[in-house]
Amino acid sequence: MERELGEETFSSKLRTLLEQEDKEREVREAEEQEIADAELHASSFVEYLNTRHLFDALFANDYDGKDLLNMGEDAKEFYDEYEEQFIELCKQIFLNGQEQYHLRKEEEDQFLHCVDEAKQYNQEESIKHMEDFLGKKAVVFYDIRGIQNMLNNNEITYEEFIDKCDVYVLQYDAMLHEIWKALMKLELELYEQLEDVNQTFEHGMTELVNNFIESSQALFSQIRDLEVNYAENIGDFALKYQTNANLNEEIEVHEDLKELMADKDFLHNALATSHDMHMQIIDAREDELINKARNWLNELVENLVKDEVKRNRGKILEINHFLDIQREEFEALNSEYTPDVDTEGVPSLD
Repeated sequence: MERELGEETFSSKLRTLLEQEDKEREVREAEEQEIADAELHASSFVEYLNTRHLFDALFANDYDGKDLLNMGEDAKEFYDEYEEQFIELCKQIFLNGQEQYHLRKEEEDQFLHCVDEAKQYNQEESIKHMEDFLGKKAVVFYDIRGIQNMLNNNEITYEEFIDKCDVYVLQYDAMLHEIWKALMKLELELYEQLEDVNQTFEHGMTELVNNFIESSQALFSQIRDLEVNYAENIGDFALKYQTNANLNEEIEVHEDLKELMADKDFLHNALATSHDMHMQIIDAREDELINKARNWLNELVENLVKDEVKRNRGKILEINHFLDIQREEFEALNSEYTPDVDTEGVPSLD
């Protein structure tokens, strides 16, 4: 009996532990998804437009606008209709932003693939040229060591040795010049190719961003139309409500409305201020979207130029460094095997 009770207790604790782990995993996955969504939405410039965030911002500090909702069911109906249509348009902007983001991402992925292929091919061709040069260099070095042995064995005179060394100096100089031309030609071809690819990518991305901005502006324009319509409806109703309240003392005016309804000019000013506040918030969110999209595009284009200039300069330095090493190794060989030969006579490519 005790054993069965113990097993049941253990099973109960195990179930509790597993349930706790499941809950923790769900919370963790939800948090990870929220982070991923936030990053995606930021990249598409439509943060929080899939929620009621922008609509709530209209009335967050619009105390008079909120007080006017106390005029009755008609005012509440205007508000509810406005709210529903406003949030729906915000969601359309959000979905459009997501769609346009994926189009830009696809364009960027294709661009990067094209660039990587061009760089890879160029690198492979450069390696072929360098390996061919190193193979020829090994033969030259072997031959120089051979004539040094011939001199040491008195098979040739010192003058003959010098003459042969001069031939190898000229040959090696020609080899250096040829590898320099080949590597620089490849780099120039890649530079021009990437310049064309970058320009094509820039034009395509500019068109996508402009399309996104234009479609978003059209939807924001509809949101402003909603605000104008709401301001007119709530304004007309408020003026009628004020007139009826002043003419009929039996109408019970809500405490929050008494100050607004006490003076016609005061009510006009409150309505105008409320409308202006709403329009400024809508315009600010539209400006934020447009500025973020254009700043992103400008930064992208600037980085394309800077990155390519940096890559090109780095490649040229790499080529010159490779040639410097080959020249230094040849001069070191001359110093090792022909101490009496003037190694300063080795031609350079400077």
